[in-house]
Amino acid sequence: MSIRILGGLFKGLELSVPRGDRIRPTSVMLRRKIFDSFQSNLPFLFVDCFAGTGSVGLEALSRGVEEVIFIEKDKNVFFHLEKNCAKANGKIEVNYQTVKMPFEKYILKFKDFYLSREETTQKRTVIFFDPPYALHQRYEQLLDEYFFKDDWFTGALWIESDDKKGLSLDHWKEKTMGISKVFEHGDNFICIINF
Repeated sequence: MSIRILGGLFKGLELSVPRGDRIRPTSVMLRRKIFDSFQSNLPFLFVDCFAGTGSVGLEALSRGVEEVIFIEKDKNVFFHLEKNCAKANGKIEVNYQTVKMPFEKYILKFKDFYLSREETTQKRTVIFFDPPYALHQRYEQLLDEYFFKDDWFTGALWIESDDKKGLSLDHWKEKTMGISKVFEHGDNFICIINF
């Protein structure tokens, strides 16, 4: 499997990928659609949860996002993530942080970090959330617990899922009135929820 950065400062950069089925990269078409759409209105802070190889967060850095936090718990995958970030940073110095920790543990630390930032940065923060599709109940529980039942977050949540394997787009439309845009490719989609 070959994954490359599609545009910006690191365009064409080939990413290191672990063997086997440890990751499920966001499709090229979805990455292209969403970042081309946000090219003139990029967030300041981007949090790539369940980061895998870091393709989405690195695309964000490549396109001009000021700061990216990558969260990945798998030791083997994290090795490749750090390798990819170092390769990008070797070309042009960028502001990023890699965190080897489960999302459910990190989000508590992130909340304090986020609330310590300026209001303009808080509003210009994106959390990209794309855990394994098969974990339907855990997937929804995490979002309910940390985003939909509390009002601390004022940025945007980008949720990637699959109509057949994950929680469908109709599910998210019923759950929240805040979907501002949807990017689709086949059964996969990313919906943008503004808070």
